[in-house]
This record gives sequence, structure tokens and C-alpha cells, in this order.
Amino acid sequence: MGLLAAIAAGAMLLAGCSGGNGSPIASGTSGPTQGAGGSSGSEDGGEQEEPSEAPPQPKPSPKAKIEIKPATGASEVELDTPVTVSVIGGELTKVSVKDAKGETLAGQLNPTKSTWTSTDGLSEEATYQVAATAVDAEGLATSASNSFTTMDVSKSDVLETNIEPDGQTVGVGMPIVIKFSDDVENKAGVEKKLKVVTSKPVEGAWRWFGDEEVHWRPKSYWPAFTDVSVHVDLKGVPSGEGDWGIKNKVKHFSIGRSVIHKVNLSDHHLRSYVNGKLAKTIPVSGGKAGWRTRVGTKIILQKRTNLHFTDEQIDADDNYDLTAAYGVRVTWSGEFLHSADWSRANHGVRNGSHGCVGMSTKNSRWIYNNSLVGDPVEVVGGGGSQMPVWGNGLGDWNMSWNKWQQAKAS
Repeated sequence: MGLLAAIAAGAMLLAGCSGGNGSPIASGTSGPTQGAGGSSGSEDGGEQEEPSEAPPQPKPSPKAKIEIKPATGASEVELDTPVTVSVIGGELTKVSVKDAKGETLAGQLNPTKSTWTSTDGLSEEATYQVAATAVDAEGLATSASNSFTTMDVSKSDVLETNIEPDGQTVGVGMPIVIKFSDDVENKAGVEKKLKVVTSKPVEGAWRWFGDEEVHWRPKSYWPAFTDVSVHVDLKGVPSGEGDWGIKNKVKHFSIGRSVIHKVNLSDHHLRSYVNGKLAKTIPVSGGKAGWRTRVGTKIILQKRTNLHFTDEQIDADDNYDLTAAYGVRVTWSGEFLHSADWSRANHGVRNGSHGCVGMSTKNSRWIYNNSLVGDPVEVVGGGGSQMPVWGNGLGDWNMSWNKWQQAKAS
């Protein structure tokens, strides 16, 4: 009976564990069974939660900081104001400054690439756009931009220049002369913007004569066959008297062969040297008492033909009305080397003119044909006064080089 009871109990247990179709059927309450540990699901602990993703990290910000001057939106900016772009915590990689016409303002980056500074003046009444890029030590780039507007300059406040020589071939004694339309008080600032470029090495210096004129001459006469460029970069430069330079200029000229005329009014002869060699000796007559020819170095200013001379022109006591076939001017007050056939008896013998150096028509034709504006005429003897350095032609060579270069613009 005991065995039968056990078999019957086993049969009942099997009936309770399977359905008619063999599918498992849960007993007890619905839902998953609880394991010993209180967790639900499968034998190894049930379904596990997926680990959550880390939140995105913010991109690092560039450490370089760019500053631009003038400040954005600035107006009426004066033309000599430097444009500067600087960076802290990095290096500048690109700077662009352009006006509305697309013209680029020149500038220079310092050795550490931390500051860019304009090297040219600003144009008047212009709007400039500034753009800059820099990188920090990690290579992260940053950029900045701004715009500003410059002042207007009225026509009456423009500092104009006249530059000579301009395009010619001139003699070895010719100085460079720049004349300004108004007084220049800011001589040092203006002079810094003047540059002479030569095809051969030439030592020279600027010297001011008054407030409206500056000359440049070499230490000694120009080397023959030298090409010269004169750069007058006055855009954005103030005169100091209310005027402004508004543009840059470049002038070119050439030095020809070397011709130097040496006049000795003690022995009454002119000797011409071409490229260092004596080419011609000419009998002449200089200024008589009361009309002595100036001594010193003069420069040929003009070449003329059919010169008309009268006593009224110089308020002379004796009466005359004469025409010279050929002449070269050496002073603005009226000294020439010219034809003087009317005084042949004096040529090579005595001084009998009213200050000019006279010679035969044949010889004056040779001087005319073999001279350039800018050739030196060195006069000694005859008892005349000294040719001035400035004011009556080009007397630049009558000042010693030491004295010439000692004058400093202020």
C-alpha cells in the first residue's frame, strides 16, 4: 500500500508539470519566478542593462586672442595712423588690409609673429577692411576682422611735390631737387620717406634749403652711366603745417658720360674733360671789373640758342644789343658760357664781359653739343665772388661734404 501510494503521488506530479501539448506551464502566480537571490529572469541573473554612452566632450577653444587697431567702426582716422594687428597666446598666420578699391596696405610681421604693423600711409577718405588669422600652441585657429574709415583731405591741404630730374639723362653734377607746395615743418618725418636707389654704389645725403625744398647729392660727382630712381613715399605723411601727402611717387633718370668744364679766368682758358681725359682747350674771356664772374662750381641749368643780350637787361652803363648763337646757362641771374664773336680780341687774353664766359661761335657750338644739363662748370680765378650754395642755380657742390651731411632734419 505504501508503494502504491508513492506511485500515485508521482503520477500526479508529472501531470502537474506538463500540458497536453508538452509546453511548460507555470504554476503558482503569473510572472517570472523569483530566484533565491530575489532577481528575476534566467538562471545567470536575467537580462542585464546596456551600459550608457559617455556625454560628448566640448571642443577646446583657441587660446590665441587677436586685437586690431584702429578699432572697428573708427572714422576720420588720420592718414599717418599705423594699422596694427597683435595676438596674445599664439602666432599670426595671415593678415589682410584692403580698401574698397581692393588695394592692399603694405605691412610687416615682427620676428615672433605676434604683431603686424602697416608700413605705408593710409589713403584719404577710404574704408579699410582688416582680416587676421592666428593659431595657438595646440594648432587651434582663431580669426578676427574689423573695418574703419579715414579722414577726408581737402584739395588745398594736399602736399604736392615737384621732383627733378624726371626722365632725363643728366650730367655727373646734377643734384636731386624736391620742391614742396607748402612749408614742411615735419622735415624728419618727410625725409624718412625719401629714398634714392642707384644702379651703382653711391654715397649721398639729403639737405634742406628753407621749408619747401630739399636736395640730395652724392659725396662726389655721380659715377658715369648710373641709373637712378627717386622714391617719394608721402602717402599718409603730415607736413606738420596742416597738409598731407596723399600719394607716392617714383621718378627715374640716368647719369650720362662724365663731362666737366674747368674755367680758369687767370689764364683765360676753359678745359673740358670727357670721362676723365682732356678733350678740348678753349680761349675764353670772363667778367671784367665790376662784373666779375662768380667762382666756384656751377651746374649747367639750360642749353639755349640765339640768346639775346642787352644792356637794359642788367642795367649796364655801356650800350649793347647782341645775339649769341649758342649758350649754356649756369646761374638764374644770367651767367652763361656762350658765343661772343664780338669780343674775340679778349679770348685767352683778358676778362672783358659783364659776367659771362665768352668764346668763339665755333667753340661755343662744341660746348653746346657736348654738354648736358647737370654737367659741372668749375670756375677759378678772375677775382669774382663765391657762387652761393643755394638761391642762384645749383651751387650744391660749393659746400663741403662734412658740412652737407651734418645737417639733420628736425
